[in-house]
Amino acid sequence: MESVCIYRSVDREAVKSLNKREKNTQTSLRMSVFSTTILIAVLVTGLVVFSLYWNISSLREEIIILAKVEAESHWNKDAAFRRWASRHGGVYVKPDERTPKNPYLAHVPDRDLMTADGKELTLMNPAYMMSQLTREFEEMYGVKGRITGKMQLNPANKPDVWEFAALTQFENGAKKVVATTQIEGQPYLRFMKPVYMSESCIKCHGSLGYQVGDIRGGISVSVPLDRYNDAALETKQSMWATHVMVWFIAMIAILFYYRILSARQVERQQMLQQLEHDALHDGLTTLPNRFLFLDRLNHAITRAQRETDYQFAVCFLDMDRFKNLNDSYGHLIGDAILIQIAERFNRVIRPSDTVARIGGDEFTFLLEDVSGLNEALVIAERILLSLKAPFQTEVGELYLNASLGLCMSAEIYQQAEDMLRDADIAMYRAKESGRGRIDVFNQEMHDQAIEVMQMENDLRHAVEKKELEIFFQPVVDIHKDKIAGFEALLRWQHPRLGFISPEVFIPLAEDTSLINDIGTWVMLRACQVVREWNLEFGQGESLGLSVNISGKQLIHPDLVPMIQSILASTRFDPRLLHCEVTESVMIQHKERATEVIKQLKADGIKVSVDDFGKGYSSLTYLQEFDFDILKIDKDFVQDMGEHGKGLQLVKTMLLLARDFDMTVVAEGVEQNDQLNRLQAMGCQLIQGHYYAKPMREPEIHELLKRGALKKASLLISSRQDDPDDGVQVIPTVS
Repeated sequence: MESVCIYRSVDREAVKSLNKREKNTQTSLRMSVFSTTILIAVLVTGLVVFSLYWNISSLREEIIILAKVEAESHWNKDAAFRRWASRHGGVYVKPDERTPKNPYLAHVPDRDLMTADGKELTLMNPAYMMSQLTREFEEMYGVKGRITGKMQLNPANKPDVWEFAALTQFENGAKKVVATTQIEGQPYLRFMKPVYMSESCIKCHGSLGYQVGDIRGGISVSVPLDRYNDAALETKQSMWATHVMVWFIAMIAILFYYRILSARQVERQQMLQQLEHDALHDGLTTLPNRFLFLDRLNHAITRAQRETDYQFAVCFLDMDRFKNLNDSYGHLIGDAILIQIAERFNRVIRPSDTVARIGGDEFTFLLEDVSGLNEALVIAERILLSLKAPFQTEVGELYLNASLGLCMSAEIYQQAEDMLRDADIAMYRAKESGRGRIDVFNQEMHDQAIEVMQMENDLRHAVEKKELEIFFQPVVDIHKDKIAGFEALLRWQHPRLGFISPEVFIPLAEDTSLINDIGTWVMLRACQVVREWNLEFGQGESLGLSVNISGKQLIHPDLVPMIQSILASTRFDPRLLHCEVTESVMIQHKERATEVIKQLKADGIKVSVDDFGKGYSSLTYLQEFDFDILKIDKDFVQDMGEHGKGLQLVKTMLLLARDFDMTVVAEGVEQNDQLNRLQAMGCQLIQGHYYAKPMREPEIHELLKRGALKKASLLISSRQDDPDDGVQVIPTVS
């Protein structure tokens, strides 16, 4: 397949359920935004309607207030004029058609007068004058005004129904009456205040029986409301237009807000989905990550518990030597290759399977619904086969391989982590067995892993509990029959497991980074002990000390400062210290090894190449690295019999050492004929059980007290008196 769905391991029902859930979530979000928008629109509409209603209601009240102010203003002017006219007793004018003699003042004796020049004049009392003024004012401005009372001289001044009711209210104590009524079908605001009898009113109205201070009647002013209503109508139309415009703008803004909010909700949902995807997928390859893989693996375990015929498998794959690729070509090239690896894996697995990247160059596979181990192995082989073709990169074609561990489903697995752990154990077994292969997990692997884990925990406390101990094996100068020095060898006396081989616990120490602390302790203690022996037994002879340096120690930046500090604190002569490194360590860390050797030799420390001939044994390394001592591996020494090829190889190594001006130490000398052959070939320094096995500090001290320093043959007799206790010589010390 060219592409594989990232949810390949989820069945169709699960996919449908997931899609439906996402669709419902999106619909719910849209409905939430829509409901919020509708609510805001309703609230804004309500506010606009309320504002319009309030403004129109206020406009009606404003009309009444303005009309009332106008009416009261007219009334005040009317009353002021009446008071003025009353104080002057009226006005005499020449009667004419417009101002005839007032028949209702006929009872007034001086209503009519004749001037000296014979002109006839008639009295216009205040009421008569105001009736004419108000009539003309009404004709001009439409404002009605008149004086009325329950008793009147002129029947025309008889109160109408509203005026009569107002007069009654005055009698009951009211000071003024205001109301809107219809007059001849037209709206008016009517305003009326009472009129009280005064001395000047007795002349005309005394005949009606009023006394001074009585309410004679009232003056009413009626202001037409048409012009106010016309102005209010224009204002109302303007209010409507303004409010509609405001509402329309608000609706546009709400719609714009809805679109923005909807877009943000969609963006937020997409962001959340991306965050969820990123949380469950590898950022580089887009494959599922550890969390998603474990979730799917748990689902598979649950399904297997329900369906007895359902089987699945987990594969744990680790690229071989991928770190070297990153170190050589850089992480950009490494990342590009990882992307290609993910694409290849996607093409070779089935649609129902899952491939995940759970670490730097670690991949896991969930092979669902397999018929058994054979089918799982076929798929696993196809996975490894996909890596055979070269990878195209900027630096050219690169070839890679991988190791794969496979674990089949079983009833014992209840947690995904347990099954992944066992697949990981099988993968490490594949690496230990040669890399580029498949190993199937079994219970024995698990037991061994548990034992190793327990051993790692015990190793962390071994120094504190004094379970680690330094043994010393003499290096003998066979030409002078004396001890030239000692090699410090580390042993672990486990309280439960007994002596543990350094081939087992030294790699554990390197893997857990304990090797640096242990190596520092070994260096310090060995320097202290050998210096004490030199002070006590030296007498002009100085014993050398050989200490092995592991690969992890070699690359540690504090190695040289650590050695310098120990030499200074113990006052150990640097010229007597030999730091041993193996060929494999030198090759793996070539640049670092060159720098460290240069620094050590600058301080006077000698450097030995240990187990020479056992590793790569390239002559170029003898040229590149400035070694002082070459140690021949015991396998060659012990193969120096009549039919062995070791004799010629040892001769060659001795010749090489002489040519490169290096001292030679032959390791593993156990028999007399081996000693004789080495002596005959000119080898001066040997190390092995022939003289002495590795021994504890008190044993060495006792031998030195007996004079073994200058007479190494005493070691042989001591060995014969003390049979081998079964403790092995340690080939690698840190």
